[in-house]
Amino acid sequence: MTNIEATHLNDVLLGNNPHPSGKTGWTQLSHREYDLLTWDYGEGNWSVTCNRQRVGPGTLGWIHRADGSHGHLAGLIVFTDVPQPQDEPGGTAYYGDGWLWRLPREWWIDGARVFAQHGWSGRAPFGPTRRFRNGEELRANDRKILHSLLHPVAQEWIESTVEHVRSNA
Repeated sequence: MTNIEATHLNDVLLGNNPHPSGKTGWTQLSHREYDLLTWDYGEGNWSVTCNRQRVGPGTLGWIHRADGSHGHLAGLIVFTDVPQPQDEPGGTAYYGDGWLWRLPREWWIDGARVFAQHGWSGRAPFGPTRRFRNGEELRANDRKILHSLLHPVAQEWIESTVEHVRSNA
């Protein structure tokens, strides 16, 4: 196990609510809204609210796009650095830089399909509870399930991008 693997999480859950209320979470803090559908692929960042000290180069973020039901796994980010503070109108937010990829719509994974997988832990957002904080750890077994449901090109992208980022950290 490398130093990076020992100190940083391998996988975290991240959320995208395309219709936030503006009174809670990141939208209240930043006074902005964001929808993953406005992004395609390239350098970007994502807000991380917990495990900030454990998200770093090579951590893979699995982005859940909310839809009022189980939502969809709709994007990925491989972090290239530790989250850094940024002053926002409502306080300080932490953003992790990385390679952000909105999956093509036909590659999205329906959250109900994830929930129905044998061996899925039932954890949020693909379970009875939808709420979680950006940066929550994704356990190895749940990661295997999500990875197995991805399009093969996305699986290859994860492996090559994580390896590249970790080798350059």
